[in-house]
Amino acid sequence: MTPIRGSLRRRLVRVVVLTGLVVATTACADKDTVADAPEIPGPAYSGTVRVSALDNIYRPEALKVVTDTEVVWSNDGRNDHNVIPNESKDDFGVETADFAPGKEHSATFGTPGTYRYFCSLHATATAGSMRGSVVVLDADSATDVVEG
Repeated sequence: MTPIRGSLRRRLVRVVVLTGLVVATTACADKDTVADAPEIPGPAYSGTVRVSALDNIYRPEALKVVTDTEVVWSNDGRNDHNVIPNESKDDFGVETADFAPGKEHSATFGTPGTYRYFCSLHATATAGSMRGSVVVLDADSATDVVEG
């Protein structure tokens, strides 16, 4: 066998192995796990935490909280908004009719996981600036927790 063929064979083996790892990792990934959560610097919050729905953005866009934390969304913008969970199984959202400017909505997160949401008037589940997430950590195992 010539050195070129050996070199090509080694590269092919590397490509096949790496492709297999990517496929296996993707197949095993659960999009609602804390491991797949967006990286949010700083402490996790407990108690009550506020999210402001402004015109075309949630502020903050991402939260890190512990279980049994209440998240309060307030429509502080001039426009109608809503909070629509990305996953239809989640029921923490609020429709536009109940979330006019000046209104509030709250939900308590009791189960660890990543809860993504969006405003259907100004974004979609996968695009646009008005999207957010709440990463919920187990209160017993979380470190660096601050009262909200």
